Amino acid sequence: MSMRYAIRSLLRQPLFTLSAVTTLALGIGMNSTIFTFANAAFFRGMSGISASERLAWISSVWRDRGREVGMSYPDYADYREATRDVLAGIFAFRPTPLSLGSGGEPQRIRGHLVTGSYFETLGVAPAVGRLIAPDDRTGALPTAVIGYRLWRERSAASPGITASTVALNGRQFAVIGVAPEHFTGPALGKAADVWLPMALAPQLRTDDSDILTNRSTSGLLVIGRLRDDITIARAGTAVSAVASRLEQAYPDSNTNRLAVVSSAESGLPPAGRGELLPLSALLLTITGIVLMIACANVANLLLARGAARSASCSVPSAPWRCCSHRSACTA
Repeated sequence: MSMRYAIRSLLRQPLFTLSAVTTLALGIGMNSTIFTFANAAFFRGMSGISASERLAWISSVWRDRGREVGMSYPDYADYREATRDVLAGIFAFRPTPLSLGSGGEPQRIRGHLVTGSYFETLGVAPAVGRLIAPDDRTGALPTAVIGYRLWRERSAASPGITASTVALNGRQFAVIGVAPEHFTGPALGKAADVWLPMALAPQLRTDDSDILTNRSTSGLLVIGRLRDDITIARAGTAVSAVASRLEQAYPDSNTNRLAVVSSAESGLPPAGRGELLPLSALLLTITGIVLMIACANVANLLLARGAARSASCSVPSAPWRCCSHRSACTA
């Protein structure tokens, strides 16, 4: 009975009902949006990756500045060889912009230049064909893996995509496979549509001509997969020892460089945490205040409505306005 009465009361005053619902919807909607972002950035693993809680960033950090810098390929190769006892796999990648298509207006997309162990370490299986593997070598026609979304847009999800080519930066690439749906890479904010072997870096960008040989040319992001019995703290000790040896062996490029291990489960790169954490805290605080204001506004609307009804009760000609049921009222 009380529910039917409440519904009738709301329907009799549609303007009041609309104002209250709109106010609450705006406050709850803003909070839901920010909470969803914070959950994806800090608490939930990236999509399409196997056992993401075992992944860890291997970051190169300036000792005197405390700021992360990209790792060079020669340094990555040294870490790969020296950390086999604590890491089940390790890979390096570099986000890079690409031009898709030849002739006319090319489409700007995002790509990752990756080492051969990229997909294997992440535990990612292909949707179609195969993925870049450690033993891949670039031949007359270089290879590429395309993203699921791009596959559907460009070829209507045709299974024959692996027999085709794609034009990137004015060159033809043989498509060897399609990444699984929802997988866009291991780093939040650095999604990829195409994956290419790291060996192609000198051919794709003139400023990367010595990326594979120059220890002073940094810019690579590195992620490793911890072995089952290894903690992040133990991996950090092993990685720090490697950084010390590299600093002594290559003082020109590695002086004052440390190596830090941190969880990569959420996909948020270490360099982005210092910026996103304060921003997220500020946004959560603001949206919390907005929700409180929304609730206060609805409370004020209810109080104003109650005051208006109380005032109408004093009118002798309409005493039924105070009653829940008009049949129970007497004139």
